[in-house]
Amino acid sequence: MQEECREAQRRGQTAEDKLRNIRPQLVERCSSALLQELLDDLLHIKVLRDAEVEHIREAFPERRDKCRTLIDIVIKKGEYSCKILLQKIREKDLPLSEKLEITATLPLPIQEQNINEAHAIHPELTRIIPCSEEEFREITAKESEIYPICEKSKRKRLALIICNIDFHDKKVRERAGAQFDLTGMKELLEGLDYNVQWKKNLTAAEMRTTMKNFATDPDHKDSDSTFLVFMSHGERDFIYGTDFKRENVDGGESSHR
Repeated sequence: MQEECREAQRRGQTAEDKLRNIRPQLVERCSSALLQELLDDLLHIKVLRDAEVEHIREAFPERRDKCRTLIDIVIKKGEYSCKILLQKIREKDLPLSEKLEITATLPLPIQEQNINEAHAIHPELTRIIPCSEEEFREITAKESEIYPICEKSKRKRLALIICNIDFHDKKVRERAGAQFDLTGMKELLEGLDYNVQWKKNLTAAEMRTTMKNFATDPDHKDSDSTFLVFMSHGERDFIYGTDFKRENVDGGESSHR
């Protein structure tokens, strides 16, 4: 009877639940070789992006930390991505999958060649899902504070991202994982139809110059909106340039922020 109950629980368990439950054991038992194969496969079939794989491989020296981060990223992507990871574990290491009770009866996803079809069937893999024209008309009819939106064929939306990662003053820590954030924000804005300009590791003066040049771009005249995104260290009243120094704040200077 207990075995039947456990089997019933397994059948009703989602892939996300399963991955969460086996996370501690997988972190301990996943070999470095298996981890590298999983990263390569998930990158190839576009479950993971280049920046995510780079972040996992470079930001964490310990195998356990790499595995833990991989699992957490996949869980955030939703049920379908969790199924793919479980399938890949079973394909690459059957003894481990049996120990973790990753069963063959789990409803597994499509093969690699059908990944585009999977994106259509499983919207959690799609970065941006536009509403239909009918939905848009319904929303604009109810909301009075929506600004006018230019026709897609005529508009030129611009966005600027400034991402500071490394700082001249070594007392200011490097922003580990910032490249991952930069790539994610760029993809998000591009999904919203923005032409994204981006700069990395700018001093305070370079940040000001970049913003002034961006503001003078003639394509703004054909836009209905714009985005400015700053990724850096900072405090309540200012953002750090890469040349920021703590003593400048204490001394009342502001040339590096």
